[in-house]
Amino acid sequence: MRCDEVQRSLIEEADVGGGRAAAAGALPAEAARHLEGCRACRAEAAALEALLRTLAADPVPEPPASYWATAREDLARRLGLRPAPAPGFPRLFAGRRWAVAGAAAALIVAGAAALLVGRTPGPTDPAGPSSDEAALLRNLEVVRDLELLEEVDLLEDYDLLRALARRDRAT
Repeated sequence: MRCDEVQRSLIEEADVGGGRAAAAGALPAEAARHLEGCRACRAEAAALEALLRTLAADPVPEPPASYWATAREDLARRLGLRPAPAPGFPRLFAGRRWAVAGAAAALIVAGAAALLVGRTPGPTDPAGPSSDEAALLRNLEVVRDLELLEEVDLLEDYDLLRALARRDRAT
């Protein structure tokens, strides 16, 4: 086995085994044999175990919700999947697009309700909604498709993960 393969194996086993892979014999036999003869990989294994012990002794706190609101967008820009936002008004709503979409949907529903409340077809009213009312009713499809909008977020997460995986394979 090559050093980079052994070091990757150390990291994978540390993730599963809590950082005691080399000491507990959890490494594949070929990687363990390589560790016996390679001082650089043994040093890497010791450094990894020390790092994991330090992390376990002082766990990292959960970031605030405001971090998660912008983290995906920032990562996408850093990976080159999205252009940097233009300065000014659109940037104000960059981390709040679901709030803006929800507010827009609520306005559409409120507008349609205001037009349709208390109206019944009469002798002067045609047998259905006016063209403006029909347009508002078509826009109500947006409200019905909010679940689809939530799935778009999942697809964006998948695109980011796929880009990160490609970058890792390239290095």
